[in-house]
Amino acid sequence: MSKYAYYDPASLRVLDWMDTELFCYPERTSLIELTEQQWLEHFNQGEYVWVNVEDRTFTTTLPPGDFYWLDGKVWVYDVARFALELNNAKSQVKQAIKAQRDEVTADYIVIGDYHFHSDASSRIQQMSLTKMGQAKQIPKGLMWQTKNLGLLELTNEIAAQFESVTMDHDMRLFANAQRHIAAVEALEDIQAVQAYDYSTGWQP
Repeated sequence: MSKYAYYDPASLRVLDWMDTELFCYPERTSLIELTEQQWLEHFNQGEYVWVNVEDRTFTTTLPPGDFYWLDGKVWVYDVARFALELNNAKSQVKQAIKAQRDEVTADYIVIGDYHFHSDASSRIQQMSLTKMGQAKQIPKGLMWQTKNLGLLELTNEIAAQFESVTMDHDMRLFANAQRHIAAVEALEDIQAVQAYDYSTGWQP
């Protein structure tokens, strides 16, 4: 006999129909040897064919949806596989939310109309400026670079706010990230998880 159905052992879907008398094929496992009658019935039957390895019969009945597996001739919903895929999708989106939080955290803080850089180096400088501002020790004419409006003459009043505004900034962004994460966790549909919009609530 020279005719075979080559199938995926996980999904049981037929991947190729092989006639070894006519063509040479790479070495393959997961083969079902076909009778001439089976070859005539199933070869070129279509793109979607599955094999029942127990009785070596075939089915072209499509699964009713995602996450089904073929048990003999019956499609059975795979609860565990769906749960795994759902958890994987949630993990990816939650990581993206955390990355967004970290990016915005290091972007800028807002004092009045001004945006001040909030990266690690800027924060170290601003901690010293906070103490100077609270002690009314900011020298007159000290110019400071803002992110949105260029150079600003820094005042004691502005400098004194750096530490408290930064803390509020970090706490607000953490809370916003947790809000989005909780919303993702509550979803029970993979496509809804993947399409979740977490772009809101980050900066005023």
